[in-house]
Amino acid sequence: MGNKMVPHITVKMIDPLLNVSFIARFLDPEFLAKNKSRPFSEGVYELFPTLRGKIEDTMTRNEIYNIVEPIVLRELSLRHEELNQRFMRSTISYFMKNGSRCMDSQKVLSRCIRKLYGFWKN
Repeated sequence: MGNKMVPHITVKMIDPLLNVSFIARFLDPEFLAKNKSRPFSEGVYELFPTLRGKIEDTMTRNEIYNIVEPIVLRELSLRHEELNQRFMRSTISYFMKNGSRCMDSQKVLSRCIRKLYGFWKN
């Protein structure tokens, strides 16, 4: 067997504004009507309870975004140190357990990273 090349992997925390965009999408009534397989909005409300009751079924995604953005950015700012520590612990732990398996396939690696950096609680 020849030498295996270990790819260079860069793992970063999600951009806060991209995170806001995902969260606004997960609260969009149009999105929720089409995607009934997961309780997206309940996961968001669990992480950001101050959003509960602020989103109405008649709102556009842009209106939702304008409500979500200041709340999520404030919460991320307040929890920055905690999230940074969790990010580092999760990254190290995940790749120690699954690193070699992740290296076998780009698809598996992509799934590993998506799973690790979703906004749902671990």
